[in-house]
Amino acid sequence: ITPPRHGDTPGLGGVMALDGRSGSVLWQHWTHRGVLYVDCSTDITADKTNDCVISGKGGVLSALNGRDGTVIWELKKPPTKEEVDVYAVQFIGDVDYDLVPDILTTHSSIQGGQAQGHLLILNGRSGSVLAQVATPNYESVYSHPVVTVGPDGGRIVLLSTGSIESPGGLY
Repeated sequence: ITPPRHGDTPGLGGVMALDGRSGSVLWQHWTHRGVLYVDCSTDITADKTNDCVISGKGGVLSALNGRDGTVIWELKKPPTKEEVDVYAVQFIGDVDYDLVPDILTTHSSIQGGQAQGHLLILNGRSGSVLAQVATPNYESVYSHPVVTVGPDGGRIVLLSTGSIESPGGLY
């Protein structure tokens, strides 16, 4: 693997797909910051190959074609100096009924010197925001939300918050 040279790409992080038999690189995708989560469990493009959604530091959030690593959609690098970290990312059911599973993610951002956390549901096909909910007291989120089934059969999202400066909670 040859990492990008300075000036070629903002490659401070990235992902790659490897051939399971030979270990050879099938494709690689560089990102402007480090990748924290990868979920390759769903075929967004209907080409019979699972695609990947990745998230990470500095607002990294992209859907990549599982065949060749090309970008299906991505969150552009935030234009401001405010830091945004997209932590957990996972496919969930088809919330908006467009026949493509949607995405649940959490993010924390620093705005006005204060950390703020959110839970987001994104359209799996386009990446557009379907729903956004602030965490209680805008606490930071550094964990993966868990989707489970409640006693009535409905889905429940469990979310933990907190940081070094805040005790946080479980919601």
